[in-house]
Amino acid sequence: MEERLYQITEQCVGCGVCRMWCPVGAIQGRKKKRHIILQNCNSCGACGRVCGFGAVVDNLGKPAARIAMSKWFKPGWDYLRCNGCGECRRVCPMKCIEMNLMDESQHIYPFLARPTLCIGCQFCLNHCEAGAIHPLQI
Repeated sequence: MEERLYQITEQCVGCGVCRMWCPVGAIQGRKKKRHIILQNCNSCGACGRVCGFGAVVDNLGKPAARIAMSKWFKPGWDYLRCNGCGECRRVCPMKCIEMNLMDESQHIYPFLARPTLCIGCQFCLNHCEAGAIHPLQI
Protein backbone atom coordinates (compact mmCIF):
# COMPACT_ATOMS: atom_id res chain seq x y z
CA MET A 1 0.00 0.00 0.00
CA GLU A 2 1.32 3.43 -0.94
CA GLU A 3 1.90 5.89 1.90
CA ARG A 4 0.23 9.28 1.65
CA LEU A 5 2.51 12.28 1.94
CA TYR A 6 0.19 14.25 4.24
CA GLN A 7 -1.89 13.39 7.32
CA ILE A 8 -4.27 15.41 9.49
CA THR A 9 -3.56 15.41 13.22
CA GLU A 10 -5.62 15.89 16.37
CA GLN A 11 -5.10 19.65 16.06
CA CYS A 12 -7.77 19.64 13.34
CA VAL A 13 -10.81 21.69 14.40
CA GLY A 14 -12.96 20.61 11.47
CA CYS A 15 -13.13 24.00 9.76
CA GLY A 16 -13.14 22.37 6.31
CA VAL A 17 -10.79 24.80 4.56
CA CYS A 18 -8.47 21.94 3.57
CA ARG A 19 -11.41 20.04 2.12
CA MET A 20 -12.47 23.06 0.05
CA TRP A 21 -8.99 23.42 -1.51
CA CYS A 22 -8.33 19.73 -2.19
CA PRO A 23 -8.39 19.35 -5.99
CA VAL A 24 -9.17 15.62 -5.91
CA GLY A 25 -11.67 15.44 -3.05
CA ALA A 26 -9.28 13.42 -0.89
CA ILE A 27 -10.25 15.05 2.40
CA GLN A 28 -13.27 13.90 4.31
CA GLY A 29 -14.85 15.07 7.52
CA ARG A 30 -17.76 16.79 9.17
CA LYS A 31 -17.82 20.34 10.46
CA LYS A 32 -16.13 20.69 13.86
CA LYS A 33 -14.80 17.11 13.65
CA ARG A 34 -11.31 15.93 12.77
CA HIS A 35 -10.89 15.44 9.03
CA ILE A 36 -8.94 12.66 7.32
CA ILE A 37 -6.98 12.38 4.09
CA LEU A 38 -8.08 9.51 1.86
CA GLN A 39 -6.03 7.21 -0.36
CA ASN A 40 -6.78 9.23 -3.52
CA CYS A 41 -4.61 12.12 -2.22
CA ASN A 42 -2.32 13.39 -4.99
CA SER A 43 0.15 14.97 -2.51
CA CYS A 44 -0.22 18.49 -3.89
CA GLY A 45 0.14 20.03 -0.41
CA ALA A 46 -2.69 22.55 -0.74
CA CYS A 47 -4.24 21.26 2.50
CA GLY A 48 -1.14 22.18 4.48
CA ARG A 49 -0.77 25.59 2.86
CA VAL A 50 -4.31 26.60 3.91
CA CYS A 51 -4.51 25.02 7.38
CA GLY A 52 -4.40 27.73 10.04
CA PHE A 53 -4.17 25.25 12.91
CA GLY A 54 -1.00 23.34 12.07
CA ALA A 55 -3.05 20.16 11.76
CA VAL A 56 -1.47 18.90 8.54
CA VAL A 57 1.83 17.05 8.76
CA ASP A 58 4.04 15.43 6.16
CA ASN A 59 5.09 11.78 6.18
CA LEU A 60 7.91 12.62 8.62
CA GLY A 61 5.49 14.25 11.07
CA LYS A 62 6.69 17.77 10.28
CA PRO A 63 3.85 20.35 10.24
CA ALA A 64 3.10 21.71 6.78
CA ALA A 65 3.75 25.43 6.58
CA ARG A 66 0.78 27.73 6.11
CA ILE A 67 1.52 30.03 3.20
CA ALA A 68 -0.49 33.08 2.17
CA MET A 69 -2.19 32.45 -1.18
CA SER A 70 -0.49 35.51 -2.63
CA LYS A 71 2.85 33.73 -2.11
CA TRP A 72 1.89 30.38 -3.69
CA PHE A 73 3.92 29.24 -6.67
CA LYS A 74 2.43 30.30 -10.01
CA PRO A 75 3.97 28.96 -13.23
CA GLY A 76 5.61 31.13 -15.84
CA TRP A 77 7.19 29.79 -19.02
CA ASP A 78 10.42 30.33 -20.88
CA TYR A 79 8.99 30.00 -24.38
CA LEU A 80 12.47 29.65 -25.88
CA ARG A 81 12.83 26.37 -23.95
CA CYS A 82 9.20 25.21 -24.06
CA ASN A 83 8.53 22.56 -26.69
CA GLY A 84 4.73 22.87 -26.43
CA CYS A 85 4.26 19.24 -25.36
CA GLY A 86 1.36 20.10 -23.04
CA GLU A 87 2.54 17.89 -20.17
CA CYS A 88 2.12 20.81 -17.74
CA ARG A 89 -1.51 21.15 -18.80
CA ARG A 90 -2.09 17.42 -18.48
CA VAL A 91 -0.76 17.16 -14.89
CA CYS A 92 -2.44 20.30 -13.51
CA PRO A 93 -5.08 19.08 -11.02
CA MET A 94 -6.95 22.38 -11.19
CA LYS A 95 -6.99 22.64 -14.99
CA CYS A 96 -5.54 26.17 -14.77
CA ILE A 97 -3.19 25.77 -17.73
CA GLU A 98 -4.35 26.11 -21.33
CA MET A 99 -2.57 25.90 -24.65
CA ASN A 100 -2.69 28.69 -27.23
CA LEU A 101 -1.07 29.85 -30.46
CA MET A 102 1.46 32.39 -29.20
CA ASP A 103 3.18 33.57 -32.36
CA GLU A 104 3.15 33.45 -36.15
CA SER A 105 5.29 30.28 -36.10
CA GLN A 106 2.11 28.25 -35.46
CA HIS A 107 3.59 26.75 -32.27
CA ILE A 108 1.16 26.10 -29.45
CA TYR A 109 2.37 27.03 -25.98
CA PRO A 110 0.98 26.79 -22.44
CA PHE A 111 -0.13 29.71 -20.31
CA LEU A 112 -1.78 30.18 -16.91
CA ALA A 113 -5.36 30.73 -18.00
CA ARG A 114 -6.95 30.74 -14.53
CA PRO A 115 -4.40 32.02 -11.98
CA THR A 116 -6.92 32.31 -9.13
CA LEU A 117 -7.53 28.54 -9.28
CA CYS A 118 -3.83 27.62 -9.17
CA ILE A 119 -3.03 25.85 -5.87
CA GLY A 120 0.76 26.13 -6.19
CA CYS A 121 1.33 22.37 -6.29
CA GLN A 122 4.23 22.70 -8.76
CA PHE A 123 3.20 19.54 -10.62
CA CYS A 124 3.72 21.46 -13.88
CA LEU A 125 7.24 22.45 -12.83
CA ASN A 126 8.13 18.93 -11.68
CA HIS A 127 6.88 17.31 -14.91
CA CYS A 128 8.40 19.74 -17.41
CA GLU A 129 11.14 17.80 -19.21
CA ALA A 130 12.25 20.92 -21.07
CA GLY A 131 12.92 22.86 -17.85
CA ALA A 132 10.83 25.70 -19.23
CA ILE A 133 8.72 26.48 -16.14
CA HIS A 134 9.78 28.96 -13.48
CA PRO A 135 7.97 30.91 -10.73
CA LEU A 136 5.88 33.68 -12.24
CA GLN A 137 7.02 37.09 -11.08
CA ILE A 138 3.94 38.94 -9.88
